[in-house]
Amino acid sequence: MKKLCIVFFALVTITSTFAQTTTCKAKHYMADTFEEVQWTGDKKHGKANGRGTAYYKDGSRFEGTFVKGVQQGKGKFLIKNCQPSNGTDYLIIVSNWIDGKENGETAMIYSPPLKVKNSRPALYFGGNSRAGKTLGTWYAYGTDGTRIGYLKDGNIYADWGLESIVGILAAIGVGIVGLTAIAAASSGPEIWLLIIIF
Repeated sequence: MKKLCIVFFALVTITSTFAQTTTCKAKHYMADTFEEVQWTGDKKHGKANGRGTAYYKDGSRFEGTFVKGVQQGKGKFLIKNCQPSNGTDYLIIVSNWIDGKENGETAMIYSPPLKVKNSRPALYFGGNSRAGKTLGTWYAYGTDGTRIGYLKDGNIYADWGLESIVGILAAIGVGIVGLTAIAAASSGPEIWLLIIIF
């Protein structure tokens, strides 16, 4: 019993050590500068280094890996007050980060959904990035998860793709399992990336 108590105490001590926050420097996505943050991971030379969560003074946070204070690898950045003019309080960017920029498959999720001219509100956008810049076609998805169009010049244009197929099949009585299979086959990895987040 005594050995069990000692092992339990050691585990509690180790766990609480890893959960403690400390202050250090980390790069902020919006300002592209190093800022003082509350950090739950290791640090090296005063900068976040390793896996953890960085809490910024403006209410934003990054969950993932840092190397010398810069985001590297898979992670998600919750940015507060990203587009108040469009009624958006939070933006979550999920991607593979290289040198603090999005690379590869990327999802941008808005809360509340982003108000878009000539379109339904967009909950999230999905596509590819390289060094923080969008590549190829990016698609917009509505609050129900259906694709509502594609992005071009900062606007959403209806593409009459997945949304119209789902609408027609739902009207003729295809079951939810069939719709899910069609959505999975038609939407690409963006929808699965969003599902994994939640």
